[in-house]
Amino acid sequence: GLAPPNPTVVVLTQSRSDARGVHYPNDRKIFHRLNTSYRYLGRIHQHYHRYYDLYLRTDSQAIALPNHAVHNFDGPRPGFVQ
Repeated sequence: GLAPPNPTVVVLTQSRSDARGVHYPNDRKIFHRLNTSYRYLGRIHQHYHRYYDLYLRTDSQAIALPNHAVHNFDGPRPGFVQ
């Protein structure tokens, strides 16, 4: 498989800052295998037309992203995060 079931961190690739949903095939496969709650940490910008939506499993003790690192919060889909 691409990833273990319900990994602690999920990173989904986006090509635009305002993109919605899960676009890339491997990301969709991982997304559809998740069956627990995740907290949306935000969208970060890597470079021109490359963004990442970061999700953290709600039972994780990891900290949130620093505010200056978050580009926006356009990523979560209904029913996926708390």
